[in-house]
Amino acid sequence: LKEATRKELNSPDEDGMTPTLWAAYHGNLEALRLVVSRGGDPDKCDIWGNTPLHLAAANGHLNCLSFLVSFGANIWCLDNDYHTPLDMAATKSHMECIRYLDSIAAKQSNLNPKLVSKMKEKAFKEAEKRIKECAKLQRKHHLRMEKKYKKEMMDMSDSVSFSSYCSSTMSRQHTVSVPYSQATLNATARGKTRIQKKLEKKKQGDGTFKIYEEGRKSIRSLSGLQLSHDVMFVKQGTYIST
Repeated sequence: LKEATRKELNSPDEDGMTPTLWAAYHGNLEALRLVVSRGGDPDKCDIWGNTPLHLAAANGHLNCLSFLVSFGANIWCLDNDYHTPLDMAATKSHMECIRYLDSIAAKQSNLNPKLVSKMKEKAFKEAEKRIKECAKLQRKHHLRMEKKYKKEMMDMSDSVSFSSYCSSTMSRQHTVSVPYSQATLNATARGKTRIQKKLEKKKQGDGTFKIYEEGRKSIRSLSGLQLSHDVMFVKQGTYIST
């Protein structure tokens, strides 16, 4: 803090808090004096409109309140709910802070009512502007989160679809998982079986005489010879009497 510049002392962090706001929030009077003396704005607020006075009053830090008021902080400032530091002290029942702020408000109103009126008007306009900016930031954040959510859902859907596709593909591969060599052997075996059947059928058909039942053709009219156990061969000119 001792080496920080004015810009650094008034730059908010990721929570929208400046060093002045943090010092008032924790009631660190020494740090608050150092920050303000080096250029920290005692009226700078976060996105919700909380000034150092609001934070000190809400947490009951009377020493920080008195220092900020003596340094010229506006006790009429409003947060985004139009609450003054006195209102914040009242909500937390910090009676010492309530009595102190009430006495300062009464003193300022009696001494210079016109100035008080201007300070109240300024505080109201700043609150109106800040509320609009806050709503705009909230809409942007909502749209950004919605876009992120949709992208995550699309990625999840694509992942599930790809997983289903891979599962179905693997299932088909397991169902018909015959090696190429085995498939070739099976096909060859089936082919040989069919050829053998055809050859045997042809062989049987070629060596068998077809005799018609109606007797229109005799044995002599048959072509070809067929050997069987019922045929006897004899010498020429020899007859067998029955």
